[in-house]
Amino acid sequence: MTRIINIDALRDPAPFTLIVDGKEHEMKVATVDDFIANMAMMEQLGTKPSMTEELKVMIEIISKAFPTLGREQIGKFQFSALSKIFEIVRGDGQTATNETTDAEGNGQAAS
Repeated sequence: MTRIINIDALRDPAPFTLIVDGKEHEMKVATVDDFIANMAMMEQLGTKPSMTEELKVMIEIISKAFPTLGREQIGKFQFSALSKIFEIVRGDGQTATNETTDAEGNGQAAS
């Protein structure tokens, strides 16, 4: 008997949603190609990247993870919000997600 794996049924829903200026932005679930591209960008930073280079990569990765979120909006975040979102995108912030962040980066308790 042939065994069938339905890849369509294995797709995960969006793991996080950001609310910025009252609009919801769902996080795109990373594909294998996304993961490879993100790892390549991180590797290109080398061992002693400049802060500017690091920030550009963070913004690029966040932009890919939240495709409906504009670069201009990301640029208006406070650094603490940018760092928190990047942790979530990388998977480091999976347990600390009871907050939503507005465009100013002010944490607000989720209801």
